[in-house]
Amino acid sequence: MNFQKMDFMVGIVVIGRNEGERLRICLNSVLKSGANVVYVDSGSDDDSVAVAESLGAQVVELDPSIPFSAARARNDGVKALNASGIEFEYVQFVDGDCEVNDQWIESARLFLEKQPDIAVVSGRLRERYPEKSVYNLLCDTEWQSPTGEATSCGGLAMMRVEVFNALDGYRNDLTAGEEPELCMRIRQKGFKIWRIENEMALHDSAMFHFSQWWNRNRRTGYGSMELAMRFSHPDFKRITRRIMFWAVWALMVFAFSIVSMIGDENILNIALYSLVALWPINLLRIAYKTWRSGKSITFSCTYAWYMAIGIWPQLLGSVSYVYDRLRQRQMRLIEHRTQSSKK
Repeated sequence: MNFQKMDFMVGIVVIGRNEGERLRICLNSVLKSGANVVYVDSGSDDDSVAVAESLGAQVVELDPSIPFSAARARNDGVKALNASGIEFEYVQFVDGDCEVNDQWIESARLFLEKQPDIAVVSGRLRERYPEKSVYNLLCDTEWQSPTGEATSCGGLAMMRVEVFNALDGYRNDLTAGEEPELCMRIRQKGFKIWRIENEMALHDSAMFHFSQWWNRNRRTGYGSMELAMRFSHPDFKRITRRIMFWAVWALMVFAFSIVSMIGDENILNIALYSLVALWPINLLRIAYKTWRSGKSITFSCTYAWYMAIGIWPQLLGSVSYVYDRLRQRQMRLIEHRTQSSKK
């Protein structure tokens, strides 16, 4: 199928950094569609660029003197498509660790063609190896978002090029949360974001270590605080309020513990015990809600545990953002992949 011969043409932008064999799988899955594919590399030190060139993708290598970000990579990919001389109606964004479903590009294109008020469409994303680690399994659960109108999309989505260009694309200075920020501006222009039932892609998180999961949550906290403070994004203001609630809780537990040791007042002990009880209550609340959604008891308890302790790396990420902003430091790229996971 060759999209260049269609009335509604699709360009594809793939971004990556040291994805190894995952990139080959990704590029093969999109090149078979016949669409124009641009691969944007963010300073890989493996053979990513050579692989992309050998497969026939147009390659754009980002200038390493400027901080890398997914937003910057996607923007430069669209610039390369715009400079090709072909008038693309839609652009499909793909991360280099994903294999796109054979039917997705055409399904997404047809959906947008029939829905002029919708600017962004995404589909079902599933984890390739959820059984290989609890962290992959958690990611697979995260991908299971409801279908229908949404407030934002993930890194994999098809967008109207005209709308994307009119808004100047993603913000290059965002290290995380660039999709929700752009989708917020898209909705402000009167367009909708939609998630459909169709299978979109398989994602390979390759998370096998606690440190990877920790850093991924730290990046979530960093990006959430940035979106909440800089753009007053309502979804991320809720996330930061939850993070701050548990930060205050920890400080109060610490303070009451010190005071109760100094003065053995019953009222202080009762207050301390009540505060501490909030933690298991929260665990039970998350586990019950997950179990009610159809998950097993074992998974529900595991999920609740990781969601509850995930607040602490998110808190560290939030504090890091505030510190960087106060010091006027350059934005940080927080990676969760280890070198071994990139192979």
